[in-house]
Amino acid sequence: MIHGIDTPTASQASYCINPRCVQRLNSTEAQHCECCGTPLLVADRYRLLQPLRHLSSAYLTEVFEVEDTQANDRKVLKSLTRSDRKLVELFQREADVLQRLNHPGIPKVDAIGCFHVKPCQWQEPLHCLVMERIDGEDLQQWMMHHPPIA
Repeated sequence: MIHGIDTPTASQASYCINPRCVQRLNSTEAQHCECCGTPLLVADRYRLLQPLRHLSSAYLTEVFEVEDTQANDRKVLKSLTRSDRKLVELFQREADVLQRLNHPGIPKVDAIGCFHVKPCQWQEPLHCLVMERIDGEDLQQWMMHHPPIA
């Protein structure tokens, strides 16, 4: 239960972008996280629908499937959870490279696809990168269906 209401299922949920939030799953009707108060519409545009990997402090980034409410489309949002100067520099370099490349197997990032937000109870800005969502198998799925190359 979240503040007296049933916990939403993943199909009717919005996730809080704040990595320090202890209850990140919210109902889609909520405008702000019911636990920490962080706005659920990131950059006034993106609603986090589901994590694309287990949320863990062991990772330097978190990856979510998001709804782009302005383009009415699904995309992928990657956020850098640490603000180390070198990590931010590498993260921004990744965004620059993805914006310049044009290949069907590489996700497209538009000019406004790299930005930062400041969640509640967070000291440093959280750097974000929104990119095209490409349907298909990930490497782990592919390896399960294909024998090793000898």
